[in-house]
Amino acid sequence: VLVGATIVGSMATVWHGQVNPPRPGRLREWRYGEGEGEVALAKGAEMGRFLLGSTVVMLFPRDALAFEPAWAPGGAVRMGEPMGFKP
Repeated sequence: VLVGATIVGSMATVWHGQVNPPRPGRLREWRYGEGEGEVALAKGAEMGRFLLGSTVVMLFPRDALAFEPAWAPGGAVRMGEPMGFKP
Protein backbone atom coordinates (compact mmCIF):
# COMPACT_ATOMS: atom_id res chain seq x y z
CA VAL A 1 0.00 0.00 0.00
CA LEU A 2 1.48 3.34 -1.00
CA VAL A 3 0.64 6.34 1.17
CA GLY A 4 0.87 9.95 0.08
CA ALA A 5 1.11 13.05 2.25
CA THR A 6 1.18 16.80 1.86
CA ILE A 7 2.96 19.41 3.92
CA VAL A 8 5.83 17.11 4.90
CA GLY A 9 9.32 18.37 5.71
CA SER A 10 10.89 15.81 3.38
CA MET A 11 10.80 12.12 2.48
CA ALA A 12 13.34 9.30 2.42
CA THR A 13 13.42 5.92 0.70
CA VAL A 14 15.48 2.93 1.78
CA TRP A 15 17.38 2.86 -1.53
CA HIS A 16 18.03 6.59 -2.00
CA GLY A 17 18.00 8.17 1.45
CA GLN A 18 16.53 11.65 1.78
CA VAL A 19 14.73 12.38 -1.49
CA ASN A 20 13.76 16.01 -1.14
CA PRO A 21 15.64 17.82 1.59
CA PRO A 22 14.09 21.16 2.53
CA ARG A 23 14.92 23.64 -0.22
CA PRO A 24 13.45 26.90 -1.50
CA GLY A 25 11.32 26.42 -4.64
CA ARG A 26 13.15 23.52 -6.27
CA LEU A 27 11.46 20.30 -7.36
CA ARG A 28 13.23 17.11 -8.45
CA GLU A 29 11.98 13.90 -10.03
CA TRP A 30 13.45 10.39 -10.09
CA ARG A 31 12.22 7.48 -12.19
CA TYR A 32 13.09 3.90 -11.35
CA GLY A 33 12.51 1.39 -14.13
CA GLU A 34 13.60 -2.11 -14.92
CA GLY A 35 17.25 -3.10 -15.28
CA GLU A 36 19.93 -0.90 -13.80
CA GLY A 37 18.46 1.20 -11.03
CA GLU A 38 15.52 -1.16 -10.54
CA VAL A 39 14.21 -1.26 -6.99
CA ALA A 40 12.96 -4.57 -5.56
CA LEU A 41 11.66 -4.95 -2.02
CA ALA A 42 10.67 -8.00 -0.03
CA LYS A 43 7.01 -8.28 0.92
CA GLY A 44 6.40 -6.17 4.01
CA ALA A 45 9.79 -4.43 3.84
CA GLU A 46 10.08 -0.73 4.57
CA MET A 47 9.94 1.38 1.43
CA GLY A 48 10.40 4.86 2.83
CA ARG A 49 9.23 7.42 5.34
CA PHE A 50 7.98 10.96 5.71
CA LEU A 51 10.37 13.12 7.72
CA LEU A 52 8.00 15.46 9.47
CA GLY A 53 6.89 14.44 12.88
CA SER A 54 4.67 12.01 14.65
CA THR A 55 2.20 10.53 12.14
CA VAL A 56 2.50 6.78 11.71
CA VAL A 57 0.47 4.64 9.31
CA MET A 58 0.42 0.92 10.08
CA LEU A 59 -1.60 -1.68 8.18
CA PHE A 60 -2.08 -5.25 9.34
CA PRO A 61 -4.23 -8.15 8.18
CA ARG A 62 -7.28 -8.75 10.36
CA ASP A 63 -6.39 -10.49 13.66
CA ALA A 64 -2.65 -10.46 12.86
CA LEU A 65 -1.75 -8.38 15.91
CA ALA A 66 -3.04 -7.95 19.46
CA PHE A 67 -2.19 -4.41 20.55
CA GLU A 68 -0.45 -3.73 23.84
CA PRO A 69 -3.25 -3.33 26.42
CA ALA A 70 -1.46 -0.41 28.12
CA TRP A 71 -1.83 1.72 24.97
CA ALA A 72 -4.57 4.32 25.21
CA PRO A 73 -5.73 7.25 23.06
CA GLY A 74 -3.62 10.30 23.79
CA GLY A 75 -0.87 8.28 25.46
CA ALA A 76 2.82 8.50 24.58
CA VAL A 77 4.49 5.89 22.38
CA ARG A 78 8.27 5.61 22.55
CA MET A 79 10.60 4.39 19.82
CA GLY A 80 11.41 0.71 20.30
CA GLU A 81 8.44 0.15 22.60
CA PRO A 82 6.51 -3.04 21.74
CA MET A 83 3.17 -2.17 20.21
CA GLY A 84 1.65 -5.59 20.47
CA PHE A 85 2.16 -9.27 19.99
CA LYS A 86 1.13 -12.04 17.64
CA PRO A 87 -1.90 -13.78 19.16
